[in-house]
Amino acid sequence: MGTEVDLLLNVEARLVPIEIKLHSAPTSRDAEALHRCMKDLKLKHGFLIYPGKEAYSLGEGITALPAERILSSPREFIRL
Repeated sequence: MGTEVDLLLNVEARLVPIEIKLHSAPTSRDAEALHRCMKDLKLKHGFLIYPGKEAYSLGEGITALPAERILSSPREFIRL
């Protein structure tokens, strides 16, 4: 049995794991389940969605993305 994440999307034939956090500044510690999921499924990239303003790397292929950015431009997310 694998690790749980909030969303696992199938986007253009690739799996995209997503965690959603309410922290204003999530850290790599907040992405531990996401990292385990990526490892279990052998995925290179995952996303942590949060209510902040800036996109930034949490390391190991995980990017923190502002929820506002995703909601205002969902097509941009598909290209990530």
